Amino acid sequence: MAMRAGQLDRRVTLQVRARVQDGTGDMVEGWADLYPEQPHGLPAQKIEGAAAERYVGAQLIAVAATVFRLRYYPALLEIYPDTHRLLFTTPGGAVRTYMVHGAVEIGRREGVALACAARTENPDSDLPDPGP
Repeated sequence: MAMRAGQLDRRVTLQVRARVQDGTGDMVEGWADLYPEQPHGLPAQKIEGAAAERYVGAQLIAVAATVFRLRYYPALLEIYPDTHRLLFTTPGGAVRTYMVHGAVEIGRREGVALACAARTENPDSDLPDPGP
């Protein structure tokens, strides 16, 4: 059974860690769009998951787990933790950054499910989830 277009009611942008050019022309570590030919992002379905809080050192870290379902693209199955992130624009217009922890094929090339986590106490943080 193929994924229905009506279920893919959100837009996400996938990014990969890469060397990019900054404002002064220097090459620095940063993030580059995985699919730059999709300027408005890829259609996706957002499935809310569990939220948790844990102490890392003396700091309380809040993490929200979410799964995003996308159409099948072979390159999505080659996503690795700490090298890819997902940007999601909320209905209110705020951009939320999720670190991608893994990708699983849905059915037989029907779609890809991306397991992601966002730090909720600092939504703009580029830091990866500290883990369990």
